[in-house]
Amino acid sequence: VEMGLGLALGCAGSIVNFKLLARNVRSLVKLTPFRVKSFAFKGYLLRYLFTGLVLLLSFKIIGLSFWITALGFLMVKLAIYTKYV
Repeated sequence: VEMGLGLALGCAGSIVNFKLLARNVRSLVKLTPFRVKSFAFKGYLLRYLFTGLVLLLSFKIIGLSFWITALGFLMVKLAIYTKYV
């Protein structure tokens, strides 16, 4: 059960992280070159904070596996790599 919950949390976190990245890229295209750097950094920081929060949550909550949650974060990347590479 803890493996399934950890994997589900990791996959959900990965999907949210990917959606944040997509939203950030769409917004970056519309900005002036001067503002792109700071906006990109803020998005980058937000995604890393979100990832850290999810991993910390899986580490602190009894019944969730930290390593399986971390593996779940790789699922979107693995799906993209297997489909397009």
